[in-house]
Amino acid sequence: MTSPYLFFSDRQVGVTVAYQPPAAPGVVIGADIQLQTLSSLFAEQKVTPRSQLALVDAQGTVFAHEDSVQLARLNVDDQGRPTLARLDNFGVDILAKVGVAVDLSALSVAERWRAQLGTEADQWHVTVEHLPLNLGAPLYLVMAVSDRELMAQARAQTRAAGWVTLLIVVLSVPITWLIARRIAQPIMALAQEAREISRFHFDHPVRLRSWILEVNTLAEAMAKLKSTVQRFLDISGTIAAERHFERLLPRLLDEMVSVVDASSGVLYLYDGAALKPACARQYDGTPLAANALAAMPEIALARDAYGVLHTDPALQGPALAKALQQSAVVTQALHPDDLRALRLPDDVHRQLPMEVLAVPLLNRQGELTGAMVLLALEPSDVDKVSFIGALSGTVSVTLEAQALIREQKDLFDAFIRLIANAVDAKSAYTGGHCARVPELAHLLAQAACDESTGPYRHFQLQEAGWETLRMAAWLHDCGKVTTPEHVVDKATKLEAIYNRIHEVRMRFELLKSEAEADALRRRLAGEDPQAVQTALDQTWATLDEEFAFVARCAPGAARWTTAWVCPWMSCSVPSAAWRRPCPPANLCWPTGRNMASNASRATASRRTTAGVFAWRSPNCSTTRASCTTCGWLAAP
Repeated sequence: MTSPYLFFSDRQVGVTVAYQPPAAPGVVIGADIQLQTLSSLFAEQKVTPRSQLALVDAQGTVFAHEDSVQLARLNVDDQGRPTLARLDNFGVDILAKVGVAVDLSALSVAERWRAQLGTEADQWHVTVEHLPLNLGAPLYLVMAVSDRELMAQARAQTRAAGWVTLLIVVLSVPITWLIARRIAQPIMALAQEAREISRFHFDHPVRLRSWILEVNTLAEAMAKLKSTVQRFLDISGTIAAERHFERLLPRLLDEMVSVVDASSGVLYLYDGAALKPACARQYDGTPLAANALAAMPEIALARDAYGVLHTDPALQGPALAKALQQSAVVTQALHPDDLRALRLPDDVHRQLPMEVLAVPLLNRQGELTGAMVLLALEPSDVDKVSFIGALSGTVSVTLEAQALIREQKDLFDAFIRLIANAVDAKSAYTGGHCARVPELAHLLAQAACDESTGPYRHFQLQEAGWETLRMAAWLHDCGKVTTPEHVVDKATKLEAIYNRIHEVRMRFELLKSEAEADALRRRLAGEDPQAVQTALDQTWATLDEEFAFVARCAPGAARWTTAWVCPWMSCSVPSAAWRRPCPPANLCWPTGRNMASNASRATASRRTTAGVFAWRSPNCSTTRASCTTCGWLAAP
């Protein structure tokens, strides 16, 4: 086979094939084969409309090209012989660029040269490959593809994909938002429920359903949390609202029984030596009778020298002993040893397989204050046991607080009664006044509350009002404790520690002595004795009248069973004609509290020149102003 060349006869490019058969020496078979079919094949194999495929030799001579017309255009060499076109003068810009850019003779067999060349119009991707053909001269396949045409479909697909993506995004945004909202709506509702729980609002239960399993699980947990917290707060509030210790105990037991769905139970209080039954519930829900409760035995629970409790299953039962030892809630099947140790009445337990729940009650210091034994028909789950364990702390604290409040009230009542008794002891003549007033005040207030007509028809006292009335009645005279005795038992206006009317009387007597001394000096000076005596008598009479006025003003409104003194009387009057009763105005005054009525006192009297006894000391031995033993010295 020859290398491709231009046929002389038809001016077509082709190759000549010659063959000599071995059986016929001297015979040669030859044929000319045109490469025009190869050009047609190149036209069919074009990647893009402007793609260029050419078959060239090492010198760049083009033997095959899809443009057969361009290939058939002959060139003439210097000697006038027709020749094939080369890459540089083939008339295609990119092929001319390839002819300049690559040295074809330097390419080895199966070697491929690739480059990106540019023309004025476009960028081209060029590949030159050495074809492994057994011809006389090496041939090379040149392929050039326009970048614009090569990437046109990719760009069109990219634009289409972009628009499709944009359309998907535009459509998916609201769809995704709706789906996300549908998914997030239950979560938002749960978040709102969490905020409601943080605000302690438990008005509405959690009712939420979602097609997402995890959200449903979270909703169920949130609903259980809400109901648990609400129930815990309700029970705590109910317990804390009860002020009476006696009513608090059965209420505590009822709440604990309802929490675990128990049928019956017993509440014990610890007094330092044993657990004493305080209240019990029968299996029908009614409280155990008082006589049956009193017949229940105490559960012995001893402490050692260090204050550590020593439990014994034989004494407290297996369940309660275990709970006291572990200081935790214990739930297990009811054992016959529990019944023998606790000796529960038949109304508290049934002859059935039952579960026992032993709950120790510990205060803030971890000390035992009591215990509960609850009996149920079915075992309690872990959640109920945990809830009971948390609630038992609140119950213990409530019991301790109520016990302290009760003890404080008892101590306060004792102080009130002590003060009232001290007041009554200080004023024994009142005959237990401070003890009678609370009873009378209670009767009066009860009568006012019972009125259905009149001004007191709307009057009612609540529990706090009755307590205030009781304390006020007991303490109405508490001021007497610090008030001086002479103020509390003051008999006259001038009385302090003693009756100061005597000081006033002493001053008047001093004035009378001064008047008498002045009269004596005048007589020594030579004045008329009768005139001096007359002036002295007038002065004394004036002083007696003034003192009588003071004496009339001194007594108070009270009447005392004491010795009274009449200011215008003298007990040493010799003449019975002058004896007469005290005047109706009762111008006497008490000489002292609880003074003996027959305490006689010497009366200093003085005979005047007129033969009349002058009153010196108004001390009469009379009782309740009964002045029948005294006489008037002169008319007041």
